[in-house]
Amino acid sequence: MVDIVFWGVFGVLVAGNAIWESRRKSNQIDKKSWKYSALMTTQILGMFLFMSVLWSIWSSTTMGSWFYVVKNIFVGNQLQYLSLFSILIITWILSTVIYRFFELKELGKVMDPDPKTKLASYWSIAMLFLLLVFQLQPVQTFIEKQSNIDLIGFLEPKLNIADENLLVDGYYEEILIGNELTNPVGEIVERRDRGRFIHSEGALLVDDIRIVLGKPNISFTFKDQLYSTNFLGIRDQNYSRIKPSNTIRTGILGGSYVNGSGIADDDLFDELLEQKLDSLNKEVDYEFWNFGNPGFDLIQCIYDFEMKEAVKYDFDNLIYVSHGIDKFKNIRTLATAIESGRSIPYGFVQKIIDQSNLDNSTSSMSVYDKLEPFADELVTGLYQHLYDFSLQNNIKPIWVYWPTTDVHPFVKMYPEDISLLVKEIGFTVIDLTDVYIDYKPADLFVAPKDRHPNALGHSLVADKLFEIIKNSPEILNSMENKED
Repeated sequence: MVDIVFWGVFGVLVAGNAIWESRRKSNQIDKKSWKYSALMTTQILGMFLFMSVLWSIWSSTTMGSWFYVVKNIFVGNQLQYLSLFSILIITWILSTVIYRFFELKELGKVMDPDPKTKLASYWSIAMLFLLLVFQLQPVQTFIEKQSNIDLIGFLEPKLNIADENLLVDGYYEEILIGNELTNPVGEIVERRDRGRFIHSEGALLVDDIRIVLGKPNISFTFKDQLYSTNFLGIRDQNYSRIKPSNTIRTGILGGSYVNGSGIADDDLFDELLEQKLDSLNKEVDYEFWNFGNPGFDLIQCIYDFEMKEAVKYDFDNLIYVSHGIDKFKNIRTLATAIESGRSIPYGFVQKIIDQSNLDNSTSSMSVYDKLEPFADELVTGLYQHLYDFSLQNNIKPIWVYWPTTDVHPFVKMYPEDISLLVKEIGFTVIDLTDVYIDYKPADLFVAPKDRHPNALGHSLVADKLFEIIKNSPEILNSMENKED
């Protein structure tokens, strides 16, 4: 529908303009007059505003989400409307004056000369030279340090704040979004030559809130790296189903960071951590089962662990890895499930949805708006459920904060409210806030446009966790403690 509206409106107007131009009588206006400047400024600003509206349609996943945004334009007060109108008038007046100045001084012939002239060649050479200079890393580093400007947005496509947040934990990589062929975010992600898990050989689609899982017992290449799963379909080795003696078995829940999107099996942080702890204590074997799944958030992690009936494998500890944006991510996941008509697990979650008066006809933008007041209640309920579920099965619940590699301030901010919440519930908390403090974000990226942590990023996390556990071994529930 978005494509039909966009191209339909665009095509009708182009055809209409062609007919109008063919029938319009030519009226010569003095190009140095105020009338001509005002007319041209009006046309330029009008076209800019019109194309902005069309672009907003093109950028929307559905027409419903676009109408939701548009209707918010009409909820402002008179002062806001007056301010907007005043800004437009002032912009029009200043633009008219600037345009007339350019016409009087004939600056347009200097800035946009005839392609056949020498001046046009000089401009082309100068622009080409500047582009080449800006590609040099030392130049970029110097400009960024001196001006505190991120040049990424100038040199390549860059996402806005909302879409940067959605990229955390591989949202756009792992979830089928509506209108993904025309959505500019989808285009940026699609251009990555690293692949998408949902289209990989190892993807298993399921008709519930989890959406996509890993196939069991398969090895394949994903993002140019070996990706292997065990009998449960999780990215890990095939441990014994019956826990051996003298073994501390720990499950790890999380999204694409935990899953290791973009790195090889042997470079995963949990594999490195196992090796370090086993070498430290020869009398105990450590097992860390990696249940991380691309795109998963809290509700999906809990539901997947339960659906796999993982408790029968006798875990001593259960770690949930968070980036501190659980409130935002849970609402996002519910919006996707509601729009697609998937069932919602857990009665208290369904109760929140019922209170919000949501159904599958509600656009995703409306879902965010209606669920926002319940964000705290939702994340509290899910963490409480995970805590109670763990204790019921004689498992120690642990919460780990893993900061993202991204430079974005929203996902970089330490989530003290979530930390305090899980502490109050009873989780043991491990804080990795400063794990990347000595490294530039770009040094930790899997690829320039893939900001999942690379092998170095996983190694740093493994080292940090090893130091914490070595200095405080009581963090992990031991066999003796569990028996007690």
